[in-house]
Amino acid sequence: MELVRAHFWVDDRLYEADYYKAIGQGGGAQVVFVKVHQSERPCQCPGHEALERQRQGVPDVKSA
Repeated sequence: MELVRAHFWVDDRLYEADYYKAIGQGGGAQVVFVKVHQSERPCQCPGHEALERQRQGVPDVKSA
């Protein structure tokens, strides 16, 4: 099974969770995603803080 990471917003905070990707019952091209139990966590991706500030409407300040 392949592992996929999904990102989602909760109250202007970016979170992530892992999902197993598998072929659905009956074969064919149907793909199903099953969330890994207790895999939800605050996002640790580079740049997540800037995205959260942008979503909150706070301009991103860059040093010159």
